[in-house]
Amino acid sequence: MNISKKKVILGALLLIIIWTGNIVYYKAHLLKEPIFIKHFYDIKQGMKGFGLYYISNINDKDEIIRITFPEIDEDIAEFHVNDRNTDRRYYKLNEIYVAANSDTSDKYKNKLITKAEVQFISGRVIKVDIGKIYLYDSGNNQTPALKSNYVSSGSDNTGSTRFIADKDINITGVSCKFPELINKGIKLTINNEDLKDIKFPLIIKNGEEVRVNYFFNFDKDSLENNNIYNLSADILTEDASGVKGYSSIYMNYIKQFPDQYNIKSMLSKGDK
Repeated sequence: MNISKKKVILGALLLIIIWTGNIVYYKAHLLKEPIFIKHFYDIKQGMKGFGLYYISNINDKDEIIRITFPEIDEDIAEFHVNDRNTDRRYYKLNEIYVAANSDTSDKYKNKLITKAEVQFISGRVIKVDIGKIYLYDSGNNQTPALKSNYVSSGSDNTGSTRFIADKDINITGVSCKFPELINKGIKLTINNEDLKDIKFPLIIKNGEEVRVNYFFNFDKDSLENNNIYNLSADILTEDASGVKGYSSIYMNYIKQFPDQYNIKSMLSKGDK
């Protein structure tokens, strides 16, 4: 066998080894089932809907045809699925947008949703943990003493709200549906002072500005970093007559691409 023929054979063997290795590597990344991301939402009455996100194989064609929330005992007829983004190799991020209307919103008032049952066009049905989604009626029609006049948010999951006081008031505290996250995964500041360092009440004069900033700062390798958050926090107030009120800020945290999620750690928590 001459040298050139040996080179051709060795080259062919090398290509076969590489090709086989790529197939093995690709199959090792295939998901047996979609991974549903954990959501932490608080959604007030009058919502238009909310998004549930899941990661699937990039070539997955098994469409969702039905979703049920057992804790509400209600089928959701109005929903649609959007393909958001892919990592161009293995996975894609999908959104199920669940719509609410005037006929259904009362059924979801003051409910906590943690589970969903999802049926696919193939007939497959899976039960998934979707996190904690509070649907509630604030039950408070008071006019806030702090008037919002500027809101901004960034792609780095930070945001700012600027209020103006329309009378002398005291800020007496901050309330949130997920208090365990404040000062742990979420940093809040009022007028550039960290919430944990503030001694309430804060005395605010008529016409004064109040700036509230939020920062999500989960550890890169923490499980919380794989979740999606859509939260509010209420700035509690009381005026000189003892009238109490609140003004709300809204905080969002979502990663837009599947390769930004730690899929290995999500699988280790029981996702397939």
